[in-house]
Amino acid sequence: MRSDPGAIINQISLRNGHPGEGLSHTSFSNDLCPRPLSDNKFKDLSFYVVRDDLLHPVLNGNKARKLDAVMPILQENSVTDVVTCGGCQSAHAAAVAVACSERGIRPHLLLRGEQPEISTGYNLISMLYGDITYIPRSEYAKRDEMLSMHASLVGGQDGSVIFTIVLDAGTGTTAVGLAIGAVCLGLQKKEKVLISDFKRICEPKYQASALNGLDDGMVQWVDRIYPRRFGRVKKGEAEMCRHIARQTGILLDPIYTLAAWEHAVCLCRPEAEDRSNVIMLHTGGTLNMFGLAQRYKPHFQV
Repeated sequence: MRSDPGAIINQISLRNGHPGEGLSHTSFSNDLCPRPLSDNKFKDLSFYVVRDDLLHPVLNGNKARKLDAVMPILQENSVTDVVTCGGCQSAHAAAVAVACSERGIRPHLLLRGEQPEISTGYNLISMLYGDITYIPRSEYAKRDEMLSMHASLVGGQDGSVIFTIVLDAGTGTTAVGLAIGAVCLGLQKKEKVLISDFKRICEPKYQASALNGLDDGMVQWVDRIYPRRFGRVKKGEAEMCRHIARQTGILLDPIYTLAAWEHAVCLCRPEAEDRSNVIMLHTGGTLNMFGLAQRYKPHFQV
């Protein structure tokens, strides 16, 4: 478990810019000594960023939080090896490799597809910390069988104040985890989540049952401001990440955290409905920029 579960909080102030003009016409400033949330009565245009991306030098913020709960269980049960899987640039696989290695547990990573010519980003971290096996896509499609077979090879047959929280989500597990935490603490809040594939993959009845009937509208799935296919970078998004990084010192990635930033900006404007103190949870993901820069070279040329 982390000795200090807290995270740095930055306050981002907006200048210029109007609704509908996009972020390129908006200037940002980063107040490293933010005013207390209780003192910010919507007098200025600003929102807060919880810097979970700084929890660990390598792990993603949300991955660090999830593994912080899992790793002690593995240690208590004297687990020696962990087998997991993911894509070639899987943030999950890299996080598991780092977290396991830090605790003396051997990580075995099954990565989909072929070994890249040049290892970079999360793939490089996975290679440095874990034991990688590249799995053909046809075999990877049968994930349960694949994991079971490789686990057997490793371990043998026997096995051994009103706030609006904004985050981007792929599977939605981070959002559900936050909501469950709020329920356990008795916080009757609502959490806005930018969702990509979760609503398409999971039927409404499964979304509702994810909280075992405790949802009560706490998690509100909202569409991205700019719809996209997962993993695709659109024109201008890399430049927007540079724009924000230069003005605030906060590095975003085009796939996830930029979308959360865009929504946080909209929610803190005067014309926003149900105005409240807006908190964006920065979940990390910046190592993904290395892989994106290779895949989408024109977007990253100065």
